Parts: sequence; C-alpha cells; structure tokens
Amino acid sequence: MDAKVKDTGSFCACLHRCAAVGAIIAWAWAGVVSAATFHVSMTGNDANPGTLELPWRTIQQAAATMVAGDTVRVAPGSYDERITTVRAGSAGAGRIRFVADGAVIVKGWVISHAYITIEGFDITGWSATGTNDGHIRVNGSGDYFEMIDCTMRDTPQIVRTDMRFVAATSTIESEQGGFLDAGFAPGQFLYVGRGAFPLTVRNLGNHIISHVTDTRITVAGALQDDGPLPVYLSAALVFGIWMHPSSSFCVFRGNRFSNLGYDTLFIRGSNHLLESNIVERVNGWDALHFGGSGHIFRHNFIGDSPLRIYQVSPDAMENWPANPYTDVTFSNNFFYGFAGVLASQKGSESSSGLLLTHNVFVDVGGYSLTHPGTTIKNNTFVRAGKVNNEVIARRAHPILIYEDVGATNMIIRNNVFVDCGEPLPSQTEADVGWYQVIGSLDALLASHNFVAGAPPTFVAKPGFNEGNPSLNGGDPGFVDLWDPLGPDGLPFTDDDGLWLIAGSKLIGAGDNGTTIGAYGWKELRPFLLISSLPDHQVRLAWPAAFEGFALQHNLGGTGAWQAVLSSPVLEGDMNVSTNPAGSGVEFFRLIK
Repeated sequence: MDAKVKDTGSFCACLHRCAAVGAIIAWAWAGVVSAATFHVSMTGNDANPGTLELPWRTIQQAAATMVAGDTVRVAPGSYDERITTVRAGSAGAGRIRFVADGAVIVKGWVISHAYITIEGFDITGWSATGTNDGHIRVNGSGDYFEMIDCTMRDTPQIVRTDMRFVAATSTIESEQGGFLDAGFAPGQFLYVGRGAFPLTVRNLGNHIISHVTDTRITVAGALQDDGPLPVYLSAALVFGIWMHPSSSFCVFRGNRFSNLGYDTLFIRGSNHLLESNIVERVNGWDALHFGGSGHIFRHNFIGDSPLRIYQVSPDAMENWPANPYTDVTFSNNFFYGFAGVLASQKGSESSSGLLLTHNVFVDVGGYSLTHPGTTIKNNTFVRAGKVNNEVIARRAHPILIYEDVGATNMIIRNNVFVDCGEPLPSQTEADVGWYQVIGSLDALLASHNFVAGAPPTFVAKPGFNEGNPSLNGGDPGFVDLWDPLGPDGLPFTDDDGLWLIAGSKLIGAGDNGTTIGAYGWKELRPFLLISSLPDHQVRLAWPAAFEGFALQHNLGGTGAWQAVLSSPVLEGDMNVSTNPAGSGVEFFRLIK
C-alpha cells in the first residue's frame, strides 16, 4: 500500500473521533494528506514502495520520489552515495527532509532545489576530479537548505618526508608508507603539495589514482622523477561545504567538521546562518572562506588545527576576493588553538561591513585588515599573534590595519588584549600586544580597550596610548586564564575560564558602562566539603579565600534555614566548622 494512502487512512480514523472540532480538523487534514514518511535500509530494494516494512535500498530513490512535505528516514549503515536532489520542497511543513536514524554514512549531497533539510548524517569519502566542488554542494537554486546535526570528516591525507616520484611507472612511493591506512583508494582525486617551506615539488597539482598499495600510489598520467622530499598528499581536495554565489538563506546548525584536507566552509551568496558548529583539525587549509552579504556566523568553535602543510598559510576566517562581502557578522564564536592566521583580507576595497563582536581568540594568529568598515568590539584576545613557525611569522600586534591600502572607518572598542603579540628583534614586550595602524591614524576610532602582558604580572604597555591608565596593565580578573574552555571543554558555558570574577576592573569599564571583553562576570561560589567524625560530629570545610559567606543548616529539608552557631577556624587555606550532627537528614549551605 502506498505510504501516503496509509497516512491518510490513519488520519480518517481520528477524524471520526474528533468530529466536534471539524473546522480545525479540516485544516490539519489538508497538511497531512500532502506528507508521507518513507524508509531506506541496507536490506531494502528500490523496487519496494519505501514503507517501513518494505524499504528502499538507496537514498537517491527517496530523493527521486519525495515531494514537498515528505520525509525519508534512513536506517543505520554505510551508503555509497552522494545524493542529488530532484525537486523542491516548500516553506514551513513543506520541507523535503532526509533524516538519519542512527549511524548513517554517506558521501554527501548536491543541493539543486529549495527547502531541503538533511539531519544527522555522517558524511565522508567524497572525491571529485577538481577543486570547484564540495562534499555538500549547494547550487544557486538550493535556497533555504538546512544541514542539521551532521558530521563531515576524514579526508584521506598524509605527509611523508621520503616521497619519491617515478616517471617510468607513474608512481608516488614512500618506504614509510601508510597509504592504505590513510584511506587512499583507486578513482580518488589526488592532490600533490609540498610538505615543507619553501621546497619546490615538480609534480604539484592534481592527479587521478589508479592503484594503491601501502607504500605506492599509481596515478593515471605522467610524472617527473623527483625526491626523496617532504610531500603532502590529499585524496579529496574539495571543500566541505561549497555554496554558489547566488544561493541564499541556508542554515548550518549543530554540525561537526573534522579532519578535512581542504577548505572546510566556502560560504558565498546571501543571508546564510552558521551557528553552533564545530570546525576542528583543519589540516593546513583554511577553515572558512566567505563572500556575499548578510551572513551571520555565531556560536561556532574553530580550532584544534595544527599546521600540517606549507603551500599556503591556513586562515581561520578569510574573505573570498572574487566575491566581495558586505554586512557579515561574527558573534560569540570561539577560536582556539589555530596554528595559522585569523585572516588576511583579500581583494578589492569593494568589500566592507565586517562586524566581530563577543568572540574569543585564544592561541591564534593575527588579523590583517585592508577593507573599510570593520568593527571589532567586545572580543577577548589571549595569546593572539604569537604564532611563529616556518610560514606564520611572529607579529608585534594581533590586529594590523592597513589604512594605506584601504582600511578606513575602522572601530576597535571594548576589547581585551592579554599576552598578545611577539616582540620583533628591535622591540620589547612593552611595545607589543594590541593593534597597529599602517598609514593615517584617522582611519581608526579606538577606545575602552584593555591591554596587559602575560600573567602573573600582567604588565602595562607604555606604547599603548588610549589615555586611560586603569585599562593598561593589571590583572583582568579572569576565572582561570589557563583553562579557557573549562572542565567541560565547551565554549560559552558556565565553567569557562574567561568569565570575569566579581571585582574585575573590566566590569562596567567599557563604552557607556558596558563590560569589556566577550564575557560578562559571574560570582564564584565556594565548594563545601562535608564529612562525618566520631562522636556524632560533622566536619564542614570550604576555601578561606571566599569571604563574606555564612554557613547555614536545615533539618529535614523543610522550614527555614538557620545559621550554624559554631564559628569556623582556619586550617591551612580552609575554613573548618565542627558541629553536632542533627537527627535525621540534615542539609548545609553557604550563602552570601
């Protein structure tokens, strides 16, 4: 029986039971009749009707069948497919939805129609014959696409220092090997890049793999003799997400992008939203390229990215010069441990309107600004611009503003700069660590920024001259500067180390009485240790560093809380109060 007929029949039973609300039911019936739920399984057959009992075998069969409002649920398994959409959904309940029921592995999607949602898929293994493609490719007609709670991961890639190119056999060889474990396979697109800087490799570029052993890759086409030398190989030099310049209103939420060998996100078009995504282990290429207008990037984590290859310097958030940007916002993002630079603005001065607000930048490179109209406010920079390796040179300041080539109408306000920059040979620590203008200072409006050196001294910077000595040096009052993400390892949660403690000099010290930096402040509460002692005694202990807290108890959990009369004594760095235990259940608390 057709799935839509089954759904409609089950609704008719409800209709008889609910006749008293006929007007409402009639409206609901119109929505249900246009929607069906189909099923795909590794044990299915595309000749089946796609029901739960008789599912299809391929997701592509579902794409070819579904219409607006339909959903396909895919059972666990590895599906050797990159699915291409066939028709559009519509707004609201009319979306066409692909939903993974458990661990479902696919190679990706080509989105050529509007109002498509994919949810919960594990996307890996796509390899194209060129770089102008992506694991997920959103074409110009793919407006309002949604990618929710998916994982995209593991481009086959490897760096070896003993690579040899053999012209006679069209092979790339390494005695160390590891090609099979890395995931290289026949038919994959292969990119050859240099694995050290500034070494020249004679066979740079693109090839197609025809055969693989653990120590040898054979390609279709000619090679020149070369090696041994350090070489980077990637079997999928395609983007994670590829967006057409005319795409619009797409959403990427709650996804994890991990261990990809090329740019992770290539965002063009207009009014896209990327929020609560993780971009990690960016293997030497850029985490994000963007162009177009109206995009919002918020609550994303970009980091954990060691420098792996040297043909380019990896950028965390670089604009795409062929597509100028306007009105792009980065807010509440956490950039952490990114071995390359934050970005170097590229292209003409037609790009403008970049807003960076309430972001955190820890252990990252710097940002070079060449376009007008950038606003950087209420961000926290910690150890930014200190990266120094073969490709990413150390920088005196984490932000460089090149007024002489077009960076005008710039605003830098209410930011925290702690332990940033690295002195050049002619400088000292006191000369570095905030922002610098190359050209006329008229390009910049800067105020209410806080600057300090490294902990524990947090020295002032004599070269910093905004005119407010209270915001130059001294302890900023972080909860724990050395643990920015806190015990849970997640950004912007209650245990993060870059919250400000009560009494921080940054609270209310910003423009118009705002708090400086990406975080507000939170009052820390002491932990209370409770233990039993002989003779029916209870020992209560809490850190003496927390002042102004009173100890109270409550018998049975009902009634009013009462003060514990026994005064605490100091034992080491702890306040200790010893008291007779009450009868039954007794509760204790510290209150300020």
